[in-house]
Order: sequence, then structure tokens, then C-alpha cells
Amino acid sequence: MSDHLERLDRLGQLRARGDITDAEFEAQKAAILAAEPAGRKRTGVIGAIVAATVLVLVAGVYLLARLHGTEDALSEASHQSAPQPTTISRAASDPATTPKTEGAADAASPPSEYLRLCVFSGSTATGMRLGTLSDFAAKLGRKVSWEPNGADWILRMSWRDQLSGVDHDEAFQFTRRADARPTARCDGPLGDVSLDRMVLDSLETKAFDPALVPAFYKDSSTPNLSNPASSTPALAQTAGSAPALKSGRCRLVVGGQSYIDGTCFFSLDKDGSFSIYDTPDGTGGYFATLERDGSSGAGYWNGSKGSTHAQDELGAMSRDKACWSNGSNQICLWS
Repeated sequence: MSDHLERLDRLGQLRARGDITDAEFEAQKAAILAAEPAGRKRTGVIGAIVAATVLVLVAGVYLLARLHGTEDALSEASHQSAPQPTTISRAASDPATTPKTEGAADAASPPSEYLRLCVFSGSTATGMRLGTLSDFAAKLGRKVSWEPNGADWILRMSWRDQLSGVDHDEAFQFTRRADARPTARCDGPLGDVSLDRMVLDSLETKAFDPALVPAFYKDSSTPNLSNPASSTPALAQTAGSAPALKSGRCRLVVGGQSYIDGTCFFSLDKDGSFSIYDTPDGTGGYFATLERDGSSGAGYWNGSKGSTHAQDELGAMSRDKACWSNGSNQICLWS
């Protein structure tokens, strides 16, 4: 502690004890301060200036930080209030590819007249009414619901594959033919309502669900063609064709593993596309489809025994006589 500070300290103690009056304290204090060296006075002034400068800098930094925080808050509020671009996916604008919301109330069923219309697909009659198709699906344990689609309807089905444990949603989109009316039997060359699209798990498919094939021709005087004992040709699995389920020799190899090799049952389309099965009615086993487009083709198979849809892609395939293949995958048909 400096000499001047010690003197001031003692002076303060004297005043505190009452040895000197306030007036005496102020007079002696002034004398002590007047005797302080000039250099020390300058040092004190410089220190005060430095301290004041530091305070100004600290205050400036604080204000800048507050302003920056305010700008961030304003920017965030502006971002939140600004209209965001709206992205509409294909599924969101397409009723057939949009799965029904869980827990949503079921739409009313179509009028009875609509349910009595006979179904056709492409140029192929199915020999069944809409109501027959929905009732048959319900008997299979599937949850069935109808959804209006303009003047027409979409039939939805949902179920769990007992073998794979996978949940599926399927939609069938229909369009009524102009002036179509229910008939006594579904024996016409076409039908009253067209099956325009089939969508499985939000993906379009051309392969008709084999599990529903037994419903074909139930409303026709023609025998049920899903019965393997019947000699009448069965409806093709692929929409838009009417080939027969015949016996032949097939091979299905996926990933180098053989799933069908020998006697099989198949359907053949006019464009050269075909499907092969290892069971007479096309259900309960393995099956595959080769969709042909000129000299090229694409393969699909059901992936697990008993699965009802050929939703697993085998990729693009090239032809070598009776076989279509691409490396470790192969689909062959000898009729």
C-alpha cells in the first residue's frame, strides 16, 4: 500500500473514533491529495481512462450480441411465417395409389345396380359381377371397402400375408361402360364395367391376384375356369389377354436357387408375355411372370411360397430360346 493511501486510511480511522471532526477530515484529506506526486496523478488518470474504455468496449459487445440475437429471431420468425412451397406427390393426387387412412370411416357401398355389373379387363370378360368379386375377397378374410371415384368406384382390400407377416393394400379401379345395365348372366363378349387399374401397395401391377381367380365365371353359364379339372381355358393372370392355363415344363431360378424345375402350369399372352406356376390353380406355391416388350422383357416373381402377388422384381431379361435370364435369375417355359 502507498504512503498516501496509508495516510488516508489512518485519517479515516481517526474520524471514525471521533478524534477529528468531519471538517478536519476533509481539510487533511485535501492536503494529502495535494501532496501526491504528479506522475502518480497522471497514472491514476490513465487508469481511469483505460477502465472507461474497457467498459465502453464491453457495453458495445453486449449491444452487438443483443442486436445479433434479435436479427436471428426476426429471421426465424420470417422463415416460419413465409409460405412454404407445396409438393404434391403422385400418390397424394391419385386415389388408386393412395392407401386408405387407418381408422377412416368406410364409404357407402355402390348402389346394388352397380354391384350387379359384369366385370371385364381389357378385352377379356371375367364372367363375374362386382359384388361377387368383393364378396369372394371378404370370404378370404380380407377387409373390403368401397370408395367413390367420380361416377365410379374403387374397390379396396387389405390383409396380412400369413406366410410372410407382411400387410398389403390393394385397389381395383373401375369405369362403367356407357349405358351399361345389369344382365341376367355375365356371358357377354365383354362386360358392363371395366377394370382399368390394379394397384398393390401403392404400385401399379398388371398381374391379377391369383387368390381371386376362383371368383371368375361364377356369374356365367360357363364353368368356373379356376377348377383344374375343367377343360375350359382359364382367364389369364395378366389383364388384357385370354390364354389357357396349360400344362408344360418350366424353370424358375432366382439368385442361383431353383424354385420350379419340371412340370408346371402356365398362361401365355398374345404379345408373348407369360406366367408360370407350380400348382394347377396357380395358388399356394411359387409363380413368376415374364412381361415381354418386343425383344426385351422384365421378370417378376412372388418371392415366397403362397404369396399372392408377383411384386418382387427380377430385372430386365434377355431371351435365349425358351429361357429369359439375366445372370443368376432365369424364367423358362417349354409348352
